[in-house]
This record gives sequence, structure tokens and C-alpha cells, in this order.
Amino acid sequence: MIRNLIKNIVSDFLFENIQQAEKIYFKSGLLDSDDKDLILSITNGDNYTKIISDIHYYMKENASWMYNENKDLKKYYENLKNYNRNLIPIKNYNNPNDFKLNIFELIESLSKRASIIKKLKEYFPSIALRNLRNEIRMERTSMELGRYKDNVEYATGLLSMLNNREPEIRNKIYRKIFKSGNSIEDIIEFLEEKENLVGGVDFKPEDIIKMANDNYDMELLYNHNNVIVVRVESPEAIKRIGCNSLWCFTYGNPFNGMNRLWDDYSTNDIVYVIINFNEEPNTNEHMMVLIKPLEFDVQYYDDGYDSPLFGLHNEPFYNPLGELESLFDIKTIKKLFTFDW
Repeated sequence: MIRNLIKNIVSDFLFENIQQAEKIYFKSGLLDSDDKDLILSITNGDNYTKIISDIHYYMKENASWMYNENKDLKKYYENLKNYNRNLIPIKNYNNPNDFKLNIFELIESLSKRASIIKKLKEYFPSIALRNLRNEIRMERTSMELGRYKDNVEYATGLLSMLNNREPEIRNKIYRKIFKSGNSIEDIIEFLEEKENLVGGVDFKPEDIIKMANDNYDMELLYNHNNVIVVRVESPEAIKRIGCNSLWCFTYGNPFNGMNRLWDDYSTNDIVYVIINFNEEPNTNEHMMVLIKPLEFDVQYYDDGYDSPLFGLHNEPFYNPLGELESLFDIKTIKKLFTFDW
């Protein structure tokens, strides 16, 4: 009995919906029999018939030069039928036959929303979609969707530079970019700041030497057997020499955490960057940063993040002294890494 009641209610609703389209468009002559056949071939007379008729009439009257009737109308229908209010929702969208926004606003919103969703699904990793959850669920007007679409497309272009990186490196960079709470603006800022890292630009020894010689806040301490050590004395300098790294104090603007992180992780406003050109440029061992004095009686750190030594990918070395002893003798280590002015 309940099933029959529900069936009757649905049937009445669909009938009423078709009747609205008939009354407003087909009987009035605003749309002809070919238009009706097209619409019904897409909706089969379901509860989207009226709104699809609204869209079809508007597009014919106002944008016929850019309107592919069959193809475009099917897209609008699919977007309406599969609408998910938790995925780039449209502001003031209620249900397909009770829009608080006008048809132009709806058409623009549907088109921009579809473009955003396509880009997010095709180019953004799952970690990004998880951590952008709150932003993805935010309601937006057509104008706001347009701005968000521009940001997503710009970020997509920057992210495409990662396509030539090894999957392991790419995933490490993804984890750094797509942190919980980051917005699309934060992602763009990171990608712009770390363009060298994202694009995989490599330094040559002469580049590092010139950088150290030209910069007041860097000092070249060691250059032997393809290993260079630079003493770095400011957040601006570590940002410059560490632009290929994932070290947290190498990106962001001075008023957005970079200086604070430098204060937190440097010792006496000093860190040491070790570049080993015998290692492949994209490996963790290629470029290291020593952020605090070595404890010569500690051979192994159970918690790696207590370690004073980090590699290019911001991965800690659990045996930092052993890592440095593979490059220098103990006397040289004690002479180089004093953290004294």
C-alpha cells in the first residue's frame, strides 16, 4: 500500500512537471515540436523536464551562436541529475524546480562547477581532495565559482610541472603541498614559491659557489671532492639556497610563518647546508641541512625528528653523525659545524 502511494505521488509530480513545460513552452509556441522531442529524448519526461526546458529556451534565445543543442543540453541534464551538494555546491540551489537563482545564473554556475570538478578529479591527488574538503563544500555564486575556477586552473598548470618527477618524490611533495587546512590560495602560494622544487631545477656547484659569494648571509666553508658546505645566517638566504628542498623554513612570506620557523629551527640564527654533488640531484642525500649542534655521544635517534640533520625531502637522518662521517673526518666535522659567530 505504501509503495503504491509513493508511486502515485511520484507519478503526479512528474505529470505536473511535464504539464508545466507543456503550458509554458510547448502550447504557447515558445518551443516547437522538435524542441519538445529533443527535451523528452533527454529527460524521458522526468522531474527535470521543466528546468531543462527553461535552459533550452534561454540558450536558444540568448546564446544560440555557442549552443550545441543536443550535446550541451545533455550535459546540463547530467549535471542536474547527478548534482551533489557536498561537491562545489551552487549558492541558493534548492531543487531542480525551485531555484532561487535565475536561469542565467544557474547555467553559468553549472558550467563553471562542472569545469572545476573535472579539473579537481583529473589533476588533484586524493590527498588534496581530502584536505580541501571544507573548501570543496563551500557554497558559491556564479561569480565566486568563476574565481575559484581560475584558481583551480592556475594551480593545475603549476602542478603539471610535477609530471616529470619520480612518483616517490612527487608523493612527498604532494604531502607537503596538500596539508590539512590549506586553501587553494595556500597551494598556489606554495607552488609559486617552490617552482624550482616542483619543476625539478638542479643547481651546479658553480651556482652554489656564486650564490654564497654574492650573498651577505651565506659563507662558503668547504668545497672538496664535489661536496660543498655553506653556512646560512638568515631566513631569506635559506629560502634561496633551499628552493629545491621541502624544508619548512624555505617557503611562505616573512609574515606568514617563514621567519617564525627560522627562529624555531635554526641555532643562533645559523644552519649549515651540505650539498653532495656525488648524489643524484633529486635524492634526499643530495642536499642536507644541519639545524642544531651534533651530539657526539648519540649514534642513533629513535625519533628521527629529534635529529639535527635533514635531507632534501625533509626526511631526517636517524644516524646524523654517521651520515656526515661518510663525507668528512671527525676533526673536520667539529671544525665546520660550531654554530658559533
